[in-house]
Amino acid sequence: MVVTAPHPLTDHHGRRITEASASMHTLGLRDDRTRICHFKENLWVPNNTLYLVALKGRIWLEAYEGHLRTGRPLDSFLPHM
Repeated sequence: MVVTAPHPLTDHHGRRITEASASMHTLGLRDDRTRICHFKENLWVPNNTLYLVALKGRIWLEAYEGHLRTGRPLDSFLPHM
């Protein structure tokens, strides 16, 4: 899953988010867009649905908005799943 807008995706300090980061739940870039973590690869099971992936993307975006307001890493809003 990638974030297409805003582009480029920046952190609270205006720095572009390009690297994999556990605290920010990111996986680096794909096609110059920031990839976000939605499920750990080793926890992927056939019961996971596209709906769950989209829901986790929305939750990530809400946590990102909290990060922009407070400067706290997404870790403080999201558990590692």
